[in-house]
Order: sequence, then C-alpha cells, then structure tokens
Amino acid sequence: VDCQLRRSHSIPRRAVYEGILESMGPACQIEYSKLKTAAFSALTKRNAEALNAAFLPLKTAISTKMVGLQASYSARLKDYKEKVEYWSKAQQGLAEELAKPKAPSKRFEWDEATRRLYGELI
Repeated sequence: VDCQLRRSHSIPRRAVYEGILESMGPACQIEYSKLKTAAFSALTKRNAEALNAAFLPLKTAISTKMVGLQASYSARLKDYKEKVEYWSKAQQGLAEELAKPKAPSKRFEWDEATRRLYGELI
C-alpha cells in the first residue's frame, strides 16, 4: 500500500509512515514509540557485542605488548630524571647554558601483528 502511495504522489517513506501513525491515534503512537525504542536498544546491544568481539583480538595483542613498553618507558623515565638532576647541578656551577635533556616519548610501537589486526577493523 505504502509503495503505491509513494509512487503515485512521490512522498518519502517516512512521511507515509508518519501519516499512518497519525491516523491510528495517540494510544497506538505510544505503543509504536515503545516498540521503536526497544528495537533500537536491541540493535545497539547487538552492534556493541559485535564491535567488542571484533576489537578483542586487537585489544589482547596491544595489552600483551604494553607490558614490555611500560617497563621500557619506566627505565627511560628513570634515566631521564637522572639526566635532569645532573643537568640542574651542572647549570649551577657553569656560566654557559647547557641544553636540557628531552623527556622520553610515550609512543606506541606498532608491529606487524597489531598493524594487521588494526587494518582488519578499518
């Protein structure tokens, strides 16, 4: 019915459904609204579950790699703090200005496995 109505009057589908809904009365409109909300909620839940399942391999690969990266960063940070301490002591005794050491970066180092998993998601 709605296809024939749409073709004859070139009305968008949404407008046709809204017209049908208005003709049903307020009680039906409330029920339709509840059904629409429930359907959207179920769809969102299914999408979230599918998204979590797709992200799980990448999340696992990154979390196993992060342990080593965090240990490496901690060691570099400790070395940086020692260099800054030495730099600050050296600055007090010297008339010339020394370059301050740069802080270590917190950059994630991608390997082939994590890059492939990331590529599959995109």
